[in-house]
Amino acid sequence: MGTISFLPVDGKISFKLQLATERFKDYFLSIKEFKCLEGNNELQCHVPYPYPNSATVSPDNLRWLEHSLLFFYKTPRDFGARLSNGLYYQMQITEQGIVGTPQAIDLVQMGAPPADPSQDRGFLLPAIFCACLGNAGGQESYAEVKITH
Repeated sequence: MGTISFLPVDGKISFKLQLATERFKDYFLSIKEFKCLEGNNELQCHVPYPYPNSATVSPDNLRWLEHSLLFFYKTPRDFGARLSNGLYYQMQITEQGIVGTPQAIDLVQMGAPPADPSQDRGFLLPAIFCACLGNAGGQESYAEVKITH
């Protein structure tokens, strides 16, 4: 299906995923081209992660690799991309290497970019600030807090 190269960089392990595109077939689904594997009357299509990805892993954190290997499945007769039929391969390091176990996931949420936290969305309380005003009534274990927005 492809290769993954790992390289230590600045105390982290970077990786590069290279799909064997000759094993995939191109499908134009929902106004987007997907690389799909065919078999058993099913298509399994790679979904490139659309947001910045550090492409780094550690022995106890393989999330960016998992995010690089997202897929959805569908039958050839189904219309369009079926992102609701997503597959997330939860990775685990074993004696045989890194093994991914498929988990069902709805990838539809990835279709919209994450909200920009720097934009004011007009919330009634756009932020909450807590300021300690000192001890109330001389009790050491109690502090009066003023909450403002």
